[in-house]
Amino acid sequence: MNLIFASLATTLLVARALSRNSLTTAGILSAILTAIIHALHPWNLPFVLLLTFYGLAMRATRVKHEVKAKLTVSSSGGAGGEGARNHVQVLANSIVASVLILVHCYQLGVISSRGFAQRKDVCFHGDIVVIGIIANYASTLGDTLASELGILSKTPPVMITTLRKTPPGTNGGVTLLGVLAGGAGSAIIGLVSVLLFPYCPSSIDGSGIHLPEGGAHIPLGNNGNYCPAWGIKEKALFVAFVTVIGVSGNLLDSLLGAVFQKSVVDIRTQKIVEAPNGVTVAPQFPKSHLLEANKHQVLVQPSSPHLSTRAPIHSHLGQGPQSSAAAIPASAIASESARRRNAVAAEKDDAMEHEQEHEHSRAVISGLRWGVLNNNEVNFAMAVSISMVAMIVWKMAGMAKCDSCSGVIG
Repeated sequence: MNLIFASLATTLLVARALSRNSLTTAGILSAILTAIIHALHPWNLPFVLLLTFYGLAMRATRVKHEVKAKLTVSSSGGAGGEGARNHVQVLANSIVASVLILVHCYQLGVISSRGFAQRKDVCFHGDIVVIGIIANYASTLGDTLASELGILSKTPPVMITTLRKTPPGTNGGVTLLGVLAGGAGSAIIGLVSVLLFPYCPSSIDGSGIHLPEGGAHIPLGNNGNYCPAWGIKEKALFVAFVTVIGVSGNLLDSLLGAVFQKSVVDIRTQKIVEAPNGVTVAPQFPKSHLLEANKHQVLVQPSSPHLSTRAPIHSHLGQGPQSSAAAIPASAIASESARRRNAVAAEKDDAMEHEQEHEHSRAVISGLRWGVLNNNEVNFAMAVSISMVAMIVWKMAGMAKCDSCSGVIG
């Protein structure tokens, strides 16, 4: 990868993230580290896949952002919508590809015990790890576009497990628009891949006949000792393969979300409640939080929080502070103590009433039994699973490591 181009592109992406407030500080640092790892690869493909994912994902997030914000509610009670992404969200979508890139760099000799080495002569000959990298971005981009654009569907989503209608934004909800948008994103990843593959030339055609000098063709797969050429048909089939992988990842993410991720709905508005940074939404405020808040309301006087405990009593009696408690009649102290106990009891009753009202305003509509994962964990599990499946399928189809390819151009 051209390091000058990679540095310039990374700088522009960071500047854009800062201007749009699309990433937190930790998110930006994680994105920079991810970009550096992708730039280590001798091909342009991994880094361009990262740029494609980031650009299309950010664009999809901003499509009708105001409309999408009104379709859900925030866990804090305001409008919904995605805020700035943090480092966990960045890594959930890219760490699988980053690990596979480091593995492939080691296989190609770019990374070794002696350090780093620049190699520009390595070509693609069915490398199985590369398929995992492509599958990661096909599935994560497909899932992102399906979520960001599918929520705008005019028809309500249905749960993938029950096919029943569910509010927009429900984990496990799918729409036709979302599936099509995800498929389009996956197809784009496949198209970028076939355009940027550094194909290996061969002097032997698919029938084993030696071609004249200058007549080399591009091989693919492993068919005995000979490989078919990378023609228009083969490239189209590869794009279709990547698209199927991406759509499968999108549906798998929905299935994992429906089973292992809780969806909380606000009963009063019938809208899904979202928490920032993809964490799990609590169905209700913790009791300790409410009681602590009301405790501070009782103890802190609005007029002056620095008054001593005797000051409210003196104020109630119309007297100034005195140096001795004996100066205050005992009956007045007893009366004031009783009034304060009643006030504290009333505050606690209000807190319990508010808690009960809030508790009954939210309900879990999916993932009640096994809802142990948050959105980031579901995305990571999906990315790992789909990358492994894609590599296994590619290997079983006999497309890994073409025998007649030298692996080095020239």
